[in-house]
Amino acid sequence: MSTFEQKYSALYETIYAEKDYHREVECIKEMLVEHSSKAKTIINFGCGTGKHDVLLAELGFRITGVDRSHEMLKIAKNKQHSGNPNFLHVDESDRIADGSMEASLCLFDVFSYFTEDSDIDYFFDFINKKGNSSCPLIFDFWYLPAVIHLKPETRKKTFHIGNSKITRVCEPSMEVSTSCVNATHQFFLEDKTGIETFSETHRMRCFTKNEIRLILHQYGFELKTLGTWGNPTKEPDLNDWSVLAYASRKN
Repeated sequence: MSTFEQKYSALYETIYAEKDYHREVECIKEMLVEHSSKAKTIINFGCGTGKHDVLLAELGFRITGVDRSHEMLKIAKNKQHSGNPNFLHVDESDRIADGSMEASLCLFDVFSYFTEDSDIDYFFDFINKKGNSSCPLIFDFWYLPAVIHLKPETRKKTFHIGNSKITRVCEPSMEVSTSCVNATHQFFLEDKTGIETFSETHRMRCFTKNEIRLILHQYGFELKTLGTWGNPTKEPDLNDWSVLAYASRKN
């Protein structure tokens, strides 16, 4: 199924205007320091509209953001300044020198979009090829124990752009057999000319800590910490829908 098409991408930054990107990039910097990483060159897989990337560049990192969505990348590229960050489609990955990245990121629950094992294979093949031998991985994902406990529920949000009123209704359904949530986002765009509607369905895979540990081990990584953006080293609980992991290369 297609996600982050033109209409959704155009609304993306408005939908998530309250997300604290500044705090998250400070957290990334702190985690790298805490784990004695001297990384300055970072690849961000699933960069979206590039907000994390721009803020990390302002902190002195050299950032390459890659994404599958041409529409999201169009928005990200409007934020480029003097080549840092640099934004590329995944099909342009040959422009990134193998072994040149010193840290890798996969943020805003992009890891949960890897609903098939082949998606996970592709991701780790990519970062293992582009990262150097000590390249750590920082990523967040939907935490299965919390998703089961809190239960996906229908949510509605209304916001405004100029004279337009936009309503988003998110209707999720849980697939227990696959640990996936199918979240259908229905949009209603209302202005003086009438109402326009469109929808996208985003399929999200949820993981336990043990699953993540095994996946990381399979691809040459070791889970060092699992927490949240609020506290990266405190074990998540049943109220933490999205959790944050730091993984290092196995010796």
